[in-house]
Amino acid sequence: MHRRFATSFFFQALILLVVTVIAGIAFLMLLGIALSTGEADNDLLETDSFYFNKHVHIAEHSATIDAELKEKVRSQNGWLAIYNEKKDLLMTYNAASHETFEYNHLLSQEKYLMNVVYTDYLSDKKKNAYVVYGRENKVFTTMQRIKETMDLQNNQLPKLNTKLKVLYVDKNKILDSINVSKSDDMVEKLLNGYYDYHMERFIDEASGRTIIVAEKRPEVGGRAVLAELKWPIIWYGVGSIVFLGIMIYFFVRKFSSPLRMFMEWIRNIGEKRYDVPLNKKGQPLFLNRKGQVKFKYRIYREMIQTLQEVSNELHNHEVERKKLEVHREEWIAGLSHDLKTPLATVMGYTKMLQTDYNWTEEEKDDFLMRIDEKSVYMKKLIDDLTLTYRIKNNNLPIQKRKIELHEMVRRTIIQHLEEHPTYLYDIHISDEPLYIEGDPVLFQRVLDNLLLNSVKHNPIGTKIDVTTMSLKNTVCIEIRDNGKGMDECTKEQLFNRYYRGTNTTEHTEGSGLGMAITQQLVHLHGGKIEVRSAVGQGTIFKIFVPKHMN
Repeated sequence: MHRRFATSFFFQALILLVVTVIAGIAFLMLLGIALSTGEADNDLLETDSFYFNKHVHIAEHSATIDAELKEKVRSQNGWLAIYNEKKDLLMTYNAASHETFEYNHLLSQEKYLMNVVYTDYLSDKKKNAYVVYGRENKVFTTMQRIKETMDLQNNQLPKLNTKLKVLYVDKNKILDSINVSKSDDMVEKLLNGYYDYHMERFIDEASGRTIIVAEKRPEVGGRAVLAELKWPIIWYGVGSIVFLGIMIYFFVRKFSSPLRMFMEWIRNIGEKRYDVPLNKKGQPLFLNRKGQVKFKYRIYREMIQTLQEVSNELHNHEVERKKLEVHREEWIAGLSHDLKTPLATVMGYTKMLQTDYNWTEEEKDDFLMRIDEKSVYMKKLIDDLTLTYRIKNNNLPIQKRKIELHEMVRRTIIQHLEEHPTYLYDIHISDEPLYIEGDPVLFQRVLDNLLLNSVKHNPIGTKIDVTTMSLKNTVCIEIRDNGKGMDECTKEQLFNRYYRGTNTTEHTEGSGLGMAITQQLVHLHGGKIEVRSAVGQGTIFKIFVPKHMN
């Protein structure tokens, strides 16, 4: 969908893109040329690489500049030095013979104002170079002369033959000045460091007096160029806005209908209504009369399919949630019944013991035994509840270690055979030891729950087979019985904490949490549990847990 959408959008926006880009590039190139040329005409210190790329020519070990650039360098009383990418000097022009033009040394000189430009020839990187234009920093040299000749205890500046503006100040009080009238606004500009002036300040720490030397920067030609291009810029902006508005209107009309439909669909999902948005005729909005996806919706096919799947999935989850709510209520009712029955027994026998009737010792022992049985039964129910919620909230400590599985299976079968002698047990394990990684106590409960499940829900005489198999990195434990089996509904809800599998009015021991706890414990050991069953064909449980690796 992303590819189709991008392709469609690209072709529909092609006119906007081409016109805007071409017009923009042309306009920017003309503006760049005009600005760069205007800056160079007035001050090469303000010129960028665009101008120098045009007028500087780099050879393998040398460089040349054209007559136009030479004229500008001379007319602005400057000099030019050109270096290759390794910053080796290629040439100088109009430069003093006594100056050292080592790159780093030159750039550290304060007596020059310099503009360092890196030419960037995209077509031939070997022709790239550093161009340094410089001229005398009159502000710096003048300040040096003043500092060398002036007595700062004197309230007057030394006599200087200069066109620069010089101000001598003591705490904003003007002591003396050169080329500055105290009545004009130039004083405030110099004191506040006005941008149009290149200036230096010297503050005498002893007296607190300040000397300011300033030189007005040349008028930047770019400002004049921008002023001349004001109306073309305005018309270009207005035309671009109008054209963009027309294209936006076209796109809004084309894409707004699908977006409105998707927004309505998502809003319906948020309100738990999972039907597809329909038109007045009761047909899906995105389908035509023939039942095909409309043209303007075709690029959204995957999105429509995804929303349909989400709607169906959420609908199924809602149905499942309602079923789960019913099961939970039934489970709570059944659990309450299972707790109230033994609790009533405990309370009844307790009341009987509290009466003045002279009970025999045998009767008292029988009462206490029954109270103890029902108390143990209630404790088991509560322990099961506590255990399942501790596992769910990752609050059950597990202490894994090496377990010999075959020995654990043998002991478990012997114990269940003693407790349930009316069932037939058959073990299929090898004589070789088989080790798994797990918590002995918790894994013992897994085996007990599965064997007890086969006993509780099957008639006397049911055969129960236990088989172990060693796979590559896991161990499989299979518990198979030939009992009554389960229907699909019971099998689907078997590991649900809120499903008991019996009617709440029937007597059944246990909390209904046994199989849910079993699954949680298997997952806690990093394994999985599978079940296969059919009514009248018995049940097969398979547990897969990680093998202990030496």
